[in-house]
Amino acid sequence: MIDTISREAYDASDAVNYSSLKNMRVSAAHYFHRLTVRQKETPTMTRGTSVHMAIFEPSRFLAEHVVFGGERRVGGEWKAFEEKHAHRIIMKQNEMDFCLGLAEAVRTPPIAGPRIARCEGRHEQTVTWTDATSGLSCKARLDTYDDKGLLLDLKQCRSVDGRQFGQQAHAMFWHGQSCFYGEGLIANGVPVAERLIIAVENDPTGPMDVGVFDVGQDALFAASEELRELLAKVKQGRETGVWPGRYAEVQELILPRWAFPEDDDLGLTMEDG
Repeated sequence: MIDTISREAYDASDAVNYSSLKNMRVSAAHYFHRLTVRQKETPTMTRGTSVHMAIFEPSRFLAEHVVFGGERRVGGEWKAFEEKHAHRIIMKQNEMDFCLGLAEAVRTPPIAGPRIARCEGRHEQTVTWTDATSGLSCKARLDTYDDKGLLLDLKQCRSVDGRQFGQQAHAMFWHGQSCFYGEGLIANGVPVAERLIIAVENDPTGPMDVGVFDVGQDALFAASEELRELLAKVKQGRETGVWPGRYAEVQELILPRWAFPEDDDLGLTMEDG
């Protein structure tokens, strides 16, 4: 099913989602902790939500955000402003400028802007499906997509240099997220021909450079194989009630290479002795 539901309703569902599933890459214990310990909304998470809204729903962003011009978020002036705008997200001017700057960088043609325009009206849609291999109920909250095969995901990053971004994407399992979301759409009869990650550098003092990366077949194959393993572990944990940590036995202590003397240093030490 594809639907527009509230964040609260989405979170209330016990279906497997990517943000929890990726913790299984560390261990089942980390996955279970993510499910059972309430996550606090951090300033970074709030800013990320605002950035997504500024890029994909600019009119809604302007309607739901407001700038506080005071010096500090304390005192009578702040309390009065907070009460007046209780149903809006309050920002300082530099925070507003950051969000709008990223939005302008991403939405400017030639690469990302036209593709975002193709997906107008399909932002933050919830997709639910049953994984064909594990039989688990799954869910995803998509950044945006269109009905002709385009799936877009937005990521803030340190650099859009191809090699650096590829390393970050692998570490964060972003190719797995693209694969997981695509499986959800396909299970609902929506074709997925192109899966793109829109990456934007989030240094407010930098140029906010943008890169668009195609999640190709090799990356999707690797992601699909790993997703099958992760979902199998979730299924096993649910059936047994056992959520083990990283290791089941004693591990060898592995020190970093710089902790050991180089051959030349060792020779000098022996001669000195």
